[in-house]
Amino acid sequence: MSQTITISLTEALMRRKELKKQYDLRSSLQRPSYFAPQVERRLVDADNQIDEISGRLPRLNKKQVDQETDWYSQQLRIVDQHIQQANHISSVTIEAMVMRNFITDEDVVEGTVTETLASLLTRRSFLFEKVQSEGVAPRDLFVTFNDRCKTTDGLDKLTEDKKSPITASKACEVSAYYARALRFCDTAIHQTNTATILEMPESVMQDFE
Repeated sequence: MSQTITISLTEALMRRKELKKQYDLRSSLQRPSYFAPQVERRLVDADNQIDEISGRLPRLNKKQVDQETDWYSQQLRIVDQHIQQANHISSVTIEAMVMRNFITDEDVVEGTVTETLASLLTRRSFLFEKVQSEGVAPRDLFVTFNDRCKTTDGLDKLTEDKKSPITASKACEVSAYYARALRFCDTAIHQTNTATILEMPESVMQDFE
């Protein structure tokens, strides 16, 4: 009967990265050329019937490489299974604004909501993309108008009533909103990952022997 261990979700996620790297490295060794000997033989002394043999012989054993690759693949599947299960059963209480798209100051969302960790991870991907893509749109920095006036009217008089001044904070409020939501989201995910404890086979924390 295999032994089990208890680790935090944070540890499981870090171990998953390590296992994925180990699996990828061994997968990269699966080229047929890595296991095929290359030998050349040529006659160098016909009188004495002497041949010269040169080439290279593989140091890897296909069966052994397959064993290691399969082993890390299996451990990776075990870790993924436990992580996914934890993501769907772990509940996270977070600021309600994290789960809402940008809204105006007149419609502020307050309070908290409870979501599964899986839902929050999906939301984080969206928020990260918004933070990367959202910026200040030049069109929002100007008031566009088309009007008629008397030839004698000055430009100042014409434009004064069209002005709609805003602050830099106002111009950046959409980006700031998503950046703040992402910060709340990352904090909640980190705290939940640290507090969530998983029980899984001890082998997932061991290397191939």
